[in-house]
Amino acid sequence: MADNQYERERALLESYELEKDWLHLWGQFVDNKINEILHSGQFPKNRTQIFPLYRIKPDESVIRRIFFFPTKKNIDLDYPLKSLDDKVGTRIVVNSLAEVNLLARLIKGNNKFWSARISRNLQKRLKAPKEFDYQSVHITLTPKNTVPFFKDLNGSERSCYICEVQIRTLLQHAFAEIAHDTIYKGAYSIESELVRLLSRSMALMEVTDEHFEKAYKLMESEEIYEKVFINHLIKFSNENLGPEFSFEHKSVDSDLTTKLFADFQIRNFETQDVDKVLLAHAQDIRKASGYYKSYLASQPVIVLLIFLIYTNPYLLQEKWDFEECILSDLFLSLGFSYDRN
Repeated sequence: MADNQYERERALLESYELEKDWLHLWGQFVDNKINEILHSGQFPKNRTQIFPLYRIKPDESVIRRIFFFPTKKNIDLDYPLKSLDDKVGTRIVVNSLAEVNLLARLIKGNNKFWSARISRNLQKRLKAPKEFDYQSVHITLTPKNTVPFFKDLNGSERSCYICEVQIRTLLQHAFAEIAHDTIYKGAYSIESELVRLLSRSMALMEVTDEHFEKAYKLMESEEIYEKVFINHLIKFSNENLGPEFSFEHKSVDSDLTTKLFADFQIRNFETQDVDKVLLAHAQDIRKASGYYKSYLASQPVIVLLIFLIYTNPYLLQEKWDFEECILSDLFLSLGFSYDRN
């Protein structure tokens, strides 16, 4: 390289410019493959808050990392760019710590096109107090020759195009963005009150993330129970209550079903008890279907309400939280009087 520092920097950026087209191709390829993972069914739906969108490291950051803040002690002076494993990077933000770890496993396991290595781990406590922006899992992906545009490069050449993938929770992301701008790029000593305050905040964040993870597990447990219960109602109705009470999974109103399940605490009911009551009154229920045409009749949760009319009509009336005529019409169609007073 050139002797003059300015010339060294210019030479570095000229070399970097020659790599950028390849880095763009690799970043876009990695984004596409991670998006495939996120939509493959292996990863929970609606849990991704920020989808991958690669970025190329800015020129000034490359100069800083090579000449002023190198992260590796032995830099190849003939090819210093090889010391950077984040010239191209992408980031995914999810809801919980469990999802961070799941996505990391899926990315590592999808090894057809890359060799993956965890470079920073959530479980590892950071020794550098100012590195708040690294509260995430970092995975480096080195392309294999199965990547079409890299097939003619040897291993050493491909190792110049490592992509760094960051996976964070939403809370980690919000904290890291604030801390990075205020501390990591600021001239604050590690003993400053600001740094100590953010350190305490980081500890609280970690505890909060753990509580969120427990909350998500509880929600998933409730969701699974609801799905099992509604699936049973659909199957039972389709097999025993005639065509007017034939339902499809795709027509389920999730908001309405979830509210009614919560209002009437479905965990208090055994499906076999529901089946027994409905089978005993199946003929009357089939007749009622000819009279009751409300939107509610298109929802399998109506079967639960019919069960309650036969077994505990007072609870049903007491807990009913919608228009009264919706419920009174259902009572009357089944031959029951309706008196909420």
